[in-house]
Amino acid sequence: MTTFTINLRALKSVAITASTEETRYYLNGVCLVHSAAGLIMVATDGHRMSVVKQDWTDTVPETPFAQVIVPLAFIKKIKLARGIDHGELTLGEGGSITIKYVGETMGTNAVDGSFPDFRRIIPSKPHSNVPAQFNASYIEDFAASGRMLSNAKDARQPVISHDDGNPALVNWYFGEGQGLEAFGVLMPIRVKDHHHKPAPSWALPEAPKPAPDAAAIGLAAVEAALAV
Repeated sequence: MTTFTINLRALKSVAITASTEETRYYLNGVCLVHSAAGLIMVATDGHRMSVVKQDWTDTVPETPFAQVIVPLAFIKKIKLARGIDHGELTLGEGGSITIKYVGETMGTNAVDGSFPDFRRIIPSKPHSNVPAQFNASYIEDFAASGRMLSNAKDARQPVISHDDGNPALVNWYFGEGQGLEAFGVLMPIRVKDHHHKPAPSWALPEAPKPAPDAAAIGLAAVEAALAV
């Protein structure tokens, strides 16, 4: 049995990028990963991924625990209390998970599956700044996750490090002093060439009419006078 303190606001913010596809049940939750640097929470649906590292607080597991996937349905049931972000999580035998929070105890079983090696898709080289196209709803999900984690309605918008057609790093949380670090990974979408169209001509400013040619006007006046 392993017990440690967990930031439930962080847990719920990461869960926004978890998959809801039943066929990919092993992605239907947030994976908890033991690290010497802290507790890592990660969720992905194959198109975007969010990762948060929480510093170990007063309770640090003496020995590493195996990765465990907390079910998405269970995370959604957690109702955050104002000003109280942390709870106590216990990993028991047989995959049981128990969370004690604001005087209540909730329990569930871990998702019976293997979470993919999330580190393999994290870009390790500098971004190229070559623009790419992204699903707008996924960008908004990162913004929502940042607002939840920051507990602020005016949290900064996600910043995408473009890298042409490669997975892009996303910074979506900019808080300091809370013992949290976060980043995301976003897969670009392919756009066909014929979708890159210029603005229609009817929407553009009309071309200015050429200025009158004074010499031509004068010559026309003389010709008209001589013809009388």
